[in-house]
Amino acid sequence: MKFSAVILLAVFCLCRGASLPQGRVVGGQPAAVGQFPHMASLQIAANGNHFCGGSIISTRWVLSAAHCTIGRQPADVHVVVGTINRLQGTLHQASQVINHEAYNANLLTNDVSVVEVQTPFIFNDNVRAIGVGSVYVGGGVTATVLLTQFGFNPDEVEPVYESPAAPRPEGVYFDDDDVTDANPGFQGRVVGGTSATSAAQFPYMASLRTAANAHFCGATIIATRTVLSAAHCTVGRGTGAVRVVVGTHLRLSGGVSHAVNRIVNHPSYNANTIAFDVSIVQTSATFTFNNNVQQIAMGTAHVGGGVTAIVSGWGQTSHPGSAPNNLQWAALTTLTNADCRNRHTANNAQFVFDHKMCTFTRNGQGICMGDSGGPLVVGSNVVGIPSWVIACARGFPDVYDRVSSHRNWVISVM
Repeated sequence: MKFSAVILLAVFCLCRGASLPQGRVVGGQPAAVGQFPHMASLQIAANGNHFCGGSIISTRWVLSAAHCTIGRQPADVHVVVGTINRLQGTLHQASQVINHEAYNANLLTNDVSVVEVQTPFIFNDNVRAIGVGSVYVGGGVTATVLLTQFGFNPDEVEPVYESPAAPRPEGVYFDDDDVTDANPGFQGRVVGGTSATSAAQFPYMASLRTAANAHFCGATIIATRTVLSAAHCTVGRGTGAVRVVVGTHLRLSGGVSHAVNRIVNHPSYNANTIAFDVSIVQTSATFTFNNNVQQIAMGTAHVGGGVTAIVSGWGQTSHPGSAPNNLQWAALTTLTNADCRNRHTANNAQFVFDHKMCTFTRNGQGICMGDSGGPLVVGSNVVGIPSWVIACARGFPDVYDRVSSHRNWVISVM
């Protein structure tokens, strides 16, 4: 089944900053067995999903990009080598992740990291180290790029990045990291939104950030130590790699930053279909409630079509756009699920599950990358969690997880 053009809304790996490819690099060729023995796949330990490529440079070390590994703990990373098949190869547990000390998530400078594995690679025809270049390369030089595509039909590495192992909304982005000022793929605000005037306007709003204080997803305060977010934002992240900032409408200043001691992703979350895209994050210390910091109730009633809902976030204003310091918000209109499916392509409609809900007001207004996990509010209840969109506000409904469908599970794990 082919892709089209959707987005998962967080913000991380730059390789996910464009629509998913239709199976390969444009004009690329499928790799043959043993053709690229230095190729490695970095995968999320929790679910085996490929998230970035790497190059074998010694018996226990792989070279990769810092934007791939920043915020990831060794226990959360597997390195798979010796295969052109996504479901095969030899799996190695990472023992150490080292990001370049001068890496800058805003400027994308020094975007380099190395990953060490616990057990040495066994070199053979399919697994080999490659030299690290020592000569400056200028223009006009032919180079081979392998941004690991583990296609699903057939399951072969093709010279590109990863596509899912099963059908997914067409053109999905997994942007699970930093909304930055300099990266045009991950910039902006709610499309067609308005700037919040103060933190008190949306006191339930929270920002999930990396240990380096870069926003990557939104969240909603639902208890004295708990925020509600999206599983695609938090899966594969260790507690030490996440901070929760509350009490500010400014991305670059203000608020109170809280350490995290627990992350729970929905057990039925499926990274391929984006089903059950819900998680909770618990902080080590309690929030101090005041005019700028308040919890909001989780909705219990099913929300149908034609209801005005308020969304807020620090996501993109366009694709590309510019990252706002100010929190953005917009008033959107909900759709019935049947109407939402009818407005999407036949392929994408199958991913509008009953536990999802949708909004659509007009072309040019909606959510975008960086808004993931945040609140969609009706009255005094949070009713939706931004999950995926067609990038961005281009006439297709935005899709959220329906809070009323997940409320019992959330309460059971709080």
